[in-house]
Amino acid sequence: MSRITIVEDDCFMREELADILEKEGYKVTQICDFQNVYEEIQKSRPALVLLDINLPQKSGFEICKQLKEKNTSGINRHRTNYYDPNDIKVKIEEDYIEMLKVRYSLENKLRLKAEEMNYSLPKTKSAIDIIEILKKDEKIEELLYDLIVQVVQITNRVVHGQDVDDQYIGFVKKIYPDMVNMINKIGRNLKSEGNKNKILRSQGH
Repeated sequence: MSRITIVEDDCFMREELADILEKEGYKVTQICDFQNVYEEIQKSRPALVLLDINLPQKSGFEICKQLKEKNTSGINRHRTNYYDPNDIKVKIEEDYIEMLKVRYSLENKLRLKAEEMNYSLPKTKSAIDIIEILKKDEKIEELLYDLIVQVVQITNRVVHGQDVDDQYIGFVKKIYPDMVNMINKIGRNLKSEGNKNKILRSQGH
């Protein structure tokens, strides 16, 4: 099981990200001693370091530079600018964290919506599993189904370290708020129709 080390001075952000990664099956080390960040990273022996840019003592860029200088391996350039010294990947976290949060937020919102509609779903069901169930029962529009599939594919690629063009990241950031509104509206037509039938019955129709 891979270990991920998080270097983040925002306590809420650090713990939320750690919780997400632990649910994904990773071992997580959180670093909040910013005077000896390099030593703490080395001590934790991670496969991946998620590194904030704005830290109290040193910037994330300075720490990346320190990791590079104290190791002999070269730098691998990636869309999110990570260094790869001696198999320790240091990734500037902004897009990674945002896409990770979108993926889990999307899954949680779909799960809550499905439970609101009286579906009983195991925790192992993914966002794709949930929309497949809703699609089979004709509870989700084709447009929303297609958007969710695209967003899940993009976020999964980012989370698994694959190269993703900035335009796709931008697409997810732009479309996600609208997707949330669409998810919130799932089932409302059915509820409205049910209320209408109740009114008609009460009026003797």
